[in-house]
Amino acid sequence: MRPFLVSAAVLACASGMEGARRSVADDATRPLVSFTTRTLAGEFFAEGAGVGDFNHDGTPDVMAGPFWLAGPTFVERHEFAAAKPFDPHGYSDAFFAWGLGWSKQAQAADATGDGLPDAVVANKKGIFVHVQQREQVPLERWEDAQPRKRMPLADGLAPEAAARAMSVPPGFSVKLLAAEPDVCQPIAMCFDDRGRLWVAEAYSYPRRVAPEAAKDRILVFEDTDGDHVLDKRTVFKEGLNLVSGLEVGFGGVWVGAAPELLFIPDANGDDVPDGEPRVLLDGWGWQDTHETLNAFTWGPDGWLYGCHGVFTHSAVGKPGTAEADRVKINAGIWRYHPVRHEFEVFAEGTSNPWGIDFNEVGDAFSTACVIPHLYHVIQGARYQRQAGQHFNPWTFDDIKTIARHRHWVGGQWDQADREASDLAGGGHAHAGACFYLGGLWPDRFRGKLFMNNIHGARLNEDKVTPVGSGYVGDGEPDFLFANDTWSQFISLQLGPDGQMVVLDWYDRNQCHSGDDGGHDRSNGRIFKVVYDRSQPQPVTVDLARERDTALVGMLGHDNDWFARHARRLLQERAAAGRLDPGTPGLLDARLVAGGPLPQRLRVIWALHAVGGLDEPRIMRLLADADPLVRSWAIQLATERREASSDLLLRYRSLAADDSSPVVRLALCSALQRLPLDARWPISAALVAHAEDASDHNLPLMNWYAIEPLVAVDPAQALALAGRCRIPMVSRFIVRRAASDEASAEAVVTTLTAADSPTRTWMLEEMAVALAARGRMAAPRAWQQGYDAVMSDDDEVVRRLAGVVAVRLGDSRVYPLLRQRLADRDAAVAERLEALDALVAARDEATVAALHGLLDDPTVAKATVTALAVFPSETTPRVILAAYAKLPDDAKQAAIATLVSRPAWTLALLDAIGTAAVPRNELSAFTVGRLAQSADPAVLARLNEVWGTIRTTPESRQADFEKWRTALGPEAMKAADLGHGRAVFAKTCGSCHLLHGEGGKVGPDLNGSNRGDLEYLLSNLLDPSAIVGRDYQTTTAITRDGRSLAGIVVQETPTSVTLQTPTERVTLSLVDVEKRHLSPQSLMPENQLTQLTPAEARDLVAYLRHPPQVPLPANAPP
Repeated sequence: MRPFLVSAAVLACASGMEGARRSVADDATRPLVSFTTRTLAGEFFAEGAGVGDFNHDGTPDVMAGPFWLAGPTFVERHEFAAAKPFDPHGYSDAFFAWGLGWSKQAQAADATGDGLPDAVVANKKGIFVHVQQREQVPLERWEDAQPRKRMPLADGLAPEAAARAMSVPPGFSVKLLAAEPDVCQPIAMCFDDRGRLWVAEAYSYPRRVAPEAAKDRILVFEDTDGDHVLDKRTVFKEGLNLVSGLEVGFGGVWVGAAPELLFIPDANGDDVPDGEPRVLLDGWGWQDTHETLNAFTWGPDGWLYGCHGVFTHSAVGKPGTAEADRVKINAGIWRYHPVRHEFEVFAEGTSNPWGIDFNEVGDAFSTACVIPHLYHVIQGARYQRQAGQHFNPWTFDDIKTIARHRHWVGGQWDQADREASDLAGGGHAHAGACFYLGGLWPDRFRGKLFMNNIHGARLNEDKVTPVGSGYVGDGEPDFLFANDTWSQFISLQLGPDGQMVVLDWYDRNQCHSGDDGGHDRSNGRIFKVVYDRSQPQPVTVDLARERDTALVGMLGHDNDWFARHARRLLQERAAAGRLDPGTPGLLDARLVAGGPLPQRLRVIWALHAVGGLDEPRIMRLLADADPLVRSWAIQLATERREASSDLLLRYRSLAADDSSPVVRLALCSALQRLPLDARWPISAALVAHAEDASDHNLPLMNWYAIEPLVAVDPAQALALAGRCRIPMVSRFIVRRAASDEASAEAVVTTLTAADSPTRTWMLEEMAVALAARGRMAAPRAWQQGYDAVMSDDDEVVRRLAGVVAVRLGDSRVYPLLRQRLADRDAAVAERLEALDALVAARDEATVAALHGLLDDPTVAKATVTALAVFPSETTPRVILAAYAKLPDDAKQAAIATLVSRPAWTLALLDAIGTAAVPRNELSAFTVGRLAQSADPAVLARLNEVWGTIRTTPESRQADFEKWRTALGPEAMKAADLGHGRAVFAKTCGSCHLLHGEGGKVGPDLNGSNRGDLEYLLSNLLDPSAIVGRDYQTTTAITRDGRSLAGIVVQETPTSVTLQTPTERVTLSLVDVEKRHLSPQSLMPENQLTQLTPAEARDLVAYLRHPPQVPLPANAPP
């Protein structure tokens, strides 16, 4: 939590400035002033408070609004005058008066009667007294409490100057370990068992180059004399291509270089490869080269872990693996077993994670970009995605961030936005993750998670706290400031000396770019953050030479670096048959001896690593008093995706009776690795815990384990839903069953027998499922079921039943729904619900009703959108006749409807040609879509009313030069930002989000590099140069001739859902005649040319402007 702040004037008075100026004879101590917050009332009474002895008892009391609270406890509340309800139009009377006059929101006063001024505050969150304490403290503690000093931001510094410029807490310093020319373009690093630092240099980034041009390499650095300078440098391997990940162990070096995971053998450790790299896995994508496999690290379970980004699409397998047998990943955390050579996705989702680490109890955490930044990584979990859909179409929902804060404000990443985000943490781009477990820094840092904030040029610090089955994350004060805009920390790790090493890519270009010339290849830095008060000494290690007994002893080391390396070395020896026969017994003895939980877990992980966790040991651990021990026993026992009957019985018992949500979470993960028939009794016991309904993880983790059971035995699954105490799981079971014709019979049978409250939520889920699926034939049980639910006493049940009936093709309800749609006095939500149902049913009799509703502004947009479904020859004429009076959002929907069929499109273009429809109301998306039309008549008419759609490369370059000049600094000074926002809404806003407004067809512009004119011009003038796969447009042609274009946001075995600029539409696959995925952007290449010079100038200025601006007075809201 960030510190409480009040105005400087209040704190200056409250703390006593004379105390700050007073000299202190004893240099060993200093007077420290701190404040403890007391909440007197959590209610809103007034925006002001006062202090006085209102009852004349010699003790200060506090007044706020119509009340005074008697000191010293402030529990007794007395009323001056009758409290008045809040009236925003009578602000001063409601907040301040009550006959008492004006008071201050925050003031210094001695509210506790101890002679020290306190800070008294009353605001919209309540009444508070920040009580002052003073104490004489050691000098180090006093220094730690002082405000941090920041230096001005530099734009590029020499290596030594960069280290000196960094701001760190008192007692810390930053050492320059290495810099250019000894290291350039460093992208990954790791320590070996001798404490040497291995570094990967990525010269090919941001693209994979031709083999003969590949010059990425692996370096080995060593500090031979302990002076914090890496004075020995060895080139281990050259000629690599697109390197992004690095780790050492098991007799070699593990390298990520898409499309391959490589192993470079060096069994004797002489820093000379024993042969050429071995390809362990291939199929790694590099469509987006800053989202390739990265952040390698050894997990406590002995697997190699790594990250993978959302816009790179991989199909991973051993060389020669058939496509159907490969493992798909496009966002998430993966792992690879170094002995069994097994690969799997550990968890799915997030955005572009480039950092993962494990806390003291072995739980994994990942950092991300653009979306919320912090995730507790659980085996089998699915997390919020920046884009695209989960591979399992029945996911329905995913787990969100644990962070209760974010490190950025605003919408882009230029200088102005960095300043706005400074207090929050610096920016949205994070790389690296490292828990401080080094044992050398002050205790307050142990267990804190550090991450690199690229845009903020700093290290953020987060505190993760166990809550329920998982954690919450809170922001601590930022730990380190580079004070240099070129600084781009991308990795950080603890070393054997307990200090933290930071890898700095160091480049003026902060945003990923496909322009090779946009990156400075000549530099790179490696820094070490040192806690000088610990009087650090050089540490010389060579753990590979130690005996097993010494390695076992290191499991208790205060620096987790030793425990991690010792565990991996024991695993290597066990795999090679070189483990001392007595080592498992030695580990057993240490486990029996007990000790702090983290040390016990380290022993358990080591036992697992050497193959010593047999079933009897697992059973003993499952009975352990600590839930984290029990949960780890579950995870390790099911690593091989199998479990004995005895173990399954024990799991069932734990699922029913274990009081810990942590244990139940481990069971949810384990179930996803077990055969389906083994899951039923364990899942039934897990979902009986009503207390888990509000847990951050457990509802969805239970669902992910249960989901495949629904198709196997729908009746049993629906019975489980009826007994389930976690509403989300019950609902999702019904939704999944209702999505499949094979299980619909069981759903309707269950619905018919249910009571009214159950019918309500079941029908809600059936409606959602059928809307996502498209049409479905009614099951046999529906004839009787319809009569039962339509005669239910609950009107909501009957209304929902009508919606479901239409989705099942039951025409008995059509007249009722048409009547509800036409009733202008009915609730809008119910009318729209009826409209959706009738459209899904393709009820031709609805067309006439829709034509008559175009003058109803409450449903105009939905009406004109619905007309696209019905191929009526009269629809274009009716829409164009009503067009001028349609609301603005309905006009865009009308255009989308008219361009859905060639004949209708020509009618629209004719209307534009006669100015009946303004030419500038064609959005960029619509023009781009029409430009890809296969109909020659449409293309010809479009060129007549719009202009040239495609340009040659030569003319495009001329356009670039023209607009660079036209949109220079002087033009930007004259721009009207409010008008630019209005232009954006008409041209770009149909597809792109900015400041929370706009469509979701194209990328969200909030996180883009839109402050850069070259970036904007490349996207506005040459938008097809780079089109991410998740933003490629799909055009679907239905069997009745309708054409829809949009981004595929969901696909199931029976349907496809497109997000268009005006609607999200689900099509049954049986209705789709053909689909086409276009590699071209739907943004037209001459978009700026279609604007007036003033419009183009104002649009670009608005796009480059960091915060939102007001619309002009006459613009639509």
